[in-house]
Amino acid sequence: MNVTDAKQDERIRAALRNADKKGQLQVVAAVTGIAGGVQELRRIMNSTDALSIMDRGMLGIHLA
Repeated sequence: MNVTDAKQDERIRAALRNADKKGQLQVVAAVTGIAGGVQELRRIMNSTDALSIMDRGMLGIHLA
């Protein structure tokens, strides 16, 4: 995982959408410790903005 790779954001969003389809978004929120929980993951998942380096790192590590 390269946290400076801009394409990493889309891979993270795809993994979040996949987890959401499987009903596992709450599990991802708990494991990653993202502030804002499921609501923040949904915001990230539906956004087109670049992820913060912290979010990219935390989600990338857990979703890789």
